[in-house]
Amino acid sequence: MPGSDYRKAGTVTFSLSIRSPYTRNIYLSASWQPDAGKTASWVVVRDLDQRGFRVVGDVQHAEELDNDRIMRIMHGCSGYVAVLPHRPHSPLKTSPYILAEIALALRCGLPVALFADDSIGLTTAEMDGHTQLSFPDLETAGDVVLDPADLRVPRADLFGPYTYHEGPTAEQDLFGLIEEYAEMLRRRPPAAISEPYAFVLSQVQEEGGDFDHAREAIRAAVETEAGIPCLWVTDETRYTVSGQTGTTGVRAKTRELIRHAAFIVADVSLRAAPPHTHNENVAFELGQADFAGKRIYITHKAVRGYEPYYAIQDVTVDSWQTEAELHEKLSGWISARSADLGRRVYNRELDENTQQVFDHPGFAFDRRRTYPLDIILPLERWLIVLAVIAIIFSAAQIAENEFNFSASYDFLSVAVSVMALFFASVYRVLLAFLSKNRWARYAIYGVAVIMLLSYVIVTFTR
Repeated sequence: MPGSDYRKAGTVTFSLSIRSPYTRNIYLSASWQPDAGKTASWVVVRDLDQRGFRVVGDVQHAEELDNDRIMRIMHGCSGYVAVLPHRPHSPLKTSPYILAEIALALRCGLPVALFADDSIGLTTAEMDGHTQLSFPDLETAGDVVLDPADLRVPRADLFGPYTYHEGPTAEQDLFGLIEEYAEMLRRRPPAAISEPYAFVLSQVQEEGGDFDHAREAIRAAVETEAGIPCLWVTDETRYTVSGQTGTTGVRAKTRELIRHAAFIVADVSLRAAPPHTHNENVAFELGQADFAGKRIYITHKAVRGYEPYYAIQDVTVDSWQTEAELHEKLSGWISARSADLGRRVYNRELDENTQQVFDHPGFAFDRRRTYPLDIILPLERWLIVLAVIAIIFSAAQIAENEFNFSASYDFLSVAVSVMALFFASVYRVLLAFLSKNRWARYAIYGVAVIMLLSYVIVTFTR
């Protein structure tokens, strides 16, 4: 889809292009009331979806009209469509909130398509290259304050208004109009929009562990609940960046992607491979995000003895045992802040048999792909060392007792020393294996106990 340009002093400093099955975003204003304009609204959504447009709108069940929230969503769009329903009991005969969104779309410079129920009584007048939209009793719009000048549309930016009759004939009334509007958008040069996205800070090159499944859980939660793309710096199949800031290296791209993200998801899990250290890159990037004033969700995989960075111990940090829990917790965090972070994506609400483009970021937990982080505490490390020493000692003593190696005791000493040196040389590798396979630790403890018991039995039954 067209890139997002971020400007400073009139110069494009950073351009981001997010790859998507949709070519552009269209903002839709339609009724949320049951059965009010629903048929016409969903005809519009279906037809735009079939032409490769993502149809977005204000978050559902918002408590009040918020100009900043709506304009935040509109700034990521290339066009605007309003489906005006008939409200017989309203002085305006339609929704005042949709009229307010038309005014906001004009302030954002979006090309406007209007489809109005034929019972509203909408009238138009041409003046100085503009079309004035007039509604009955506009001054009595309730808690929405509108001036007639707010509904004066540049003729070049207006498609319509066209009327429809709500009901079974709505589809016939709108037949062909969406294609005309789509063609109008295609002829216009791509606008410099600010496509919103969330950015993930996490481990990039995992040592001994696969973090991809956790990132998939994060992406599914973000794209389902917030309705915006979710990116991380190494996933260059999803985006490209360019500009005048030297955004070719990983660090430079990360810095710019943090700066322009709608919000940040930071996972501060320890490295999977011993000695299970904190990831310094994530810590540094987290500081950048905090300095940029970004809203940040911080999380980590829960393990024994883990302490988050000292600098973030005074903020809320969620922990997760499985990627399914990570998905659930992040989804809840976004849902509680949807008014500030999210948008509605109508395409995903279409019936699967109707939807042309499939962009559903579902998540299915796979236990075989879980991030294998299991810290071996210092006490348990000493326990493993003692168990191995017990195994070596018992094996040596049993060999001496069984094969009467007393005359060649020096040979046994050398053999034990060699075994001890071998264990010391592979200690880190063994520890890495044991940290990912708890059963192997239990096996070592079991063998040590068996060997000690065997030594006792052999010694006292001679």
